[in-house]
Amino acid sequence: MAEDKSNGIVQGLWLRKATKRELRLEYWFDELRTEVKLPSVAILVEGRKDIAALGEFDIEALSPGRNLNETAEELRKKGVKTVILLPDTDRAGQKLLRAWKLVLQRVGLNSIDRYWKTLLSLKISHVEGIVAHIRKSSKIYNTSNQEL
Repeated sequence: MAEDKSNGIVQGLWLRKATKRELRLEYWFDELRTEVKLPSVAILVEGRKDIAALGEFDIEALSPGRNLNETAEELRKKGVKTVILLPDTDRAGQKLLRAWKLVLQRVGLNSIDRYWKTLLSLKISHVEGIVAHIRKSSKIYNTSNQEL
């Protein structure tokens, strides 16, 4: 079916414009995927659900479990120089973020929290919730990206 600009129908599908929030999340996700491909970068999340959610998009993340000191030391030994911090944005996640920053700094690793700050500003409280948001917006707005 040809594009009919008068009513927004393209190839038989109804399309609407993406909201600013959806566009920011798509951009956030694309940036994260690009940055984590660097061998000197790792992502730290709270738990298994977060690891699985990011893993659905071939983004490898890890959770420190109960011993962040050991995890940080292992990362440093593997050549990681920068750790992207992605705890949940609830109160517990905010406390973890501060603690993780201190431990990573002590072992000489840089930490990045800008991805976390974006989630906070988008009012996304749990990392595993990102997948649903990405899938929804990708199916509606970004049909050319077959990876998602």
